[in-house]
Amino acid sequence: MKNGYTGNNLNRYLIARKILFWLITFTFIGSIPLAVLFSLGYKFDDSSKMFIKTGALYLNTDPVGATIYVNGKKVPATSPTTLRYVLPKIYQVQFEKEGYYSYKKNVAVRQSRVTELDVMLIPIVTTFECLNENFEVYRFFFSKKFLDKKIILFTSEGIYYADFSFASVMQITKEVLPRKVAFTLNDAIEVNDNILLFWDDRHVYSVTVPHDDEPLVRRETIETLYATKEKIHNLYLGFKEHYAIIHEGDQINVIDIHNNGIIFPMVQLKDKNAQVFYDTREEILYFTDYDQGQEKYVLHKKKCKEDLLSRLESFRYERGNEKEIA
Repeated sequence: MKNGYTGNNLNRYLIARKILFWLITFTFIGSIPLAVLFSLGYKFDDSSKMFIKTGALYLNTDPVGATIYVNGKKVPATSPTTLRYVLPKIYQVQFEKEGYYSYKKNVAVRQSRVTELDVMLIPIVTTFECLNENFEVYRFFFSKKFLDKKIILFTSEGIYYADFSFASVMQITKEVLPRKVAFTLNDAIEVNDNILLFWDDRHVYSVTVPHDDEPLVRRETIETLYATKEKIHNLYLGFKEHYAIIHEGDQINVIDIHNNGIIFPMVQLKDKNAQVFYDTREEILYFTDYDQGQEKYVLHKKKCKEDLLSRLESFRYERGNEKEIA
């Protein structure tokens, strides 16, 4: 008798022990390859019926704490989180957070790589602050001056400067630019802190910016500095902000900001589709134009700092003499 077993019961007990031993042994031996494959990043793919090397998917949002859905299924953790042992394929990832717009994107996961998806969520804006209540604002532009940030306002009560919070508002002129004209303005820029230029497709306007201590009755009116039949594509300040470089139609002209009527033809372009840029700091003109000899568009560069400035001064001197003689 052994452990209370006798005869046939003992034989059954011994056989059961052997079966259990070998079952555990074979299960352990059989699980070793699976454990090795899993440790190496492999996972069984039901669609292909094969073990495939996986990747990882790192999901993050700003702000954090967004609910994550992958192929429509909710992920237990919120952002940021890393999903491991992900089969290499394309997944649809969706982020949801209260107060923010939903974000959805398809992401491709690759073998042995961590695919990152870092998203900035956009808040849903439902309330707005009204900055002006005393007049209508037809058009506004932001000042290009780096150290003196302000908003240029074209209103039903004239033209104003205002800081970004509207704590400080200064009227430049009482003259009102008609609403239809204000709606067509393309941009507005300051010139040496005492002149404001603004323009539409056919006109360049100017107004002198008064000092804070000047009485309101002395504030300047709006003048038409330049008018053209061609479309004005852009306007740049040049030559120490004494001149405005105007790209209109197929021409680049220069006008004297301080002397109405002084116009200097700078470049005659061959194509109205030419692109123009003027580097105000370095006084360099860049423009593309069609070269008929090469039968292609070519980028040109012209250093204007010395050469063109002397020609402009000469041109102004000649025009001045003509006026004296007349």
